[in-house]
Amino acid sequence: MKKLVVLLVIVSMFLGACGDGLEYETWKDTKAAFGNGNYQILHGYRNDEEINTLYNCKHKQEVVTNVDNYEEKENYIFFVGKFREQKVFCKLNLETNLLYYYAEENGEEYFDIEFDSVIEDKQIELLSSFDDFSEEDRLEFERLTNN
Repeated sequence: MKKLVVLLVIVSMFLGACGDGLEYETWKDTKAAFGNGNYQILHGYRNDEEINTLYNCKHKQEVVTNVDNYEEKENYIFFVGKFREQKVFCKLNLETNLLYYYAEENGEEYFDIEFDSVIEDKQIELLSSFDDFSEEDRLEFERLTNN
């Protein structure tokens, strides 16, 4: 009985130390997880080049194929990068896990097809103009782009 109690204490300590409070599990390639863990930056390689991608875990969907830079500011994470060849700017609300997403030279039908399930589930809101971000947000994106 004493051994069982000691074993239970050890197991509960281990589980408590490993619990990160995220709804979505991190992987060995996870560089960072945000909010409830639905959005994660995954580290990997593509064409022998080291990359970081922004991934929506719920829908198993890459939303930024190459993250150039990101930073947390208050309850938001700002990302600049690319989706394939298009420059993208994203702002993730950490409380709601909603990603505001703008792609330069965007063809909305292209992104609607690519992100259909993520949009329907209100995980991403596509913006039609860079000006849809506040002036403060645009300055943050400019700073991230220039660093």
